[in-house]
Amino acid sequence: MATPQDPETPARPPSEGGPPLYSDQHDAPDEILQPTIFILNDRFVHAETADSTPLYELSRQIHAQGAATTTIEFERLSYRVRTSADGTPSTITKRSKQLYNLTHLQPWLALDFLGKVQPTTRKGLGEVGIRKSSFPHTGHRAVPIVSDRNGGGGGSGSSGSSSAAPAHLFAIKEKRHGLIDWIDVDGNVVATQDSKSDGGQHKLLVAVPLPRRTLDGLVALWCLWLWHLHSVDTREKLTWKEVKRILQKPHEFKGGFL
Repeated sequence: MATPQDPETPARPPSEGGPPLYSDQHDAPDEILQPTIFILNDRFVHAETADSTPLYELSRQIHAQGAATTTIEFERLSYRVRTSADGTPSTITKRSKQLYNLTHLQPWLALDFLGKVQPTTRKGLGEVGIRKSSFPHTGHRAVPIVSDRNGGGGGSGSSGSSSAAPAHLFAIKEKRHGLIDWIDVDGNVVATQDSKSDGGQHKLLVAVPLPRRTLDGLVALWCLWLWHLHSVDTREKLTWKEVKRILQKPHEFKGGFL
């Protein structure tokens, strides 16, 4: 992962691949950010093009992980441009801030959620899990998770258990031609995932302005969803011995969901 503060480097104009113009603003969670296209390239999420300055970083490459990996760290990268005495950009300072831990769960654990994002900062969306939509709905949903042990209430009644609040943040629905819509609770398409065009590049086309808090959470959930799709595509059949070994390990999600 990136260090908390990288050495300062000579500033480059935006036309030469430097940080986006808004990168020098404060990271207020309610700051409204305009629609853009995010591209996952290796461990980095870029805006607009894969060779632009990365805005997010993962601790592991999603599409290189097997069943043994259960957690990936998700960080936001920010840049501050310092100017010289004549007002021209001189150096760029890069900082990283971890926002979420992405946790993926294997289907044979028979849990309601396929994975979750767990915030590492109070400015995040909170703990959110992705699960299949209940009948008669189709697709999946990103649902806030309320934990009894955190005093959130609404749990299943057992000590230390977790349950999902009724409201969802996003519905995840597949369309034709490999497109997937991310839809908010009001039925508005917030973003569309495209992994089929441009040689299979993974893209998230954000269609509406969003608060930074929501946008960060959306991108983290998108990365978790891509991890799930990769796991489904590459899943190998486990032996009974392997299943027993894994089931003997303590699991945070075990025995607590709806």
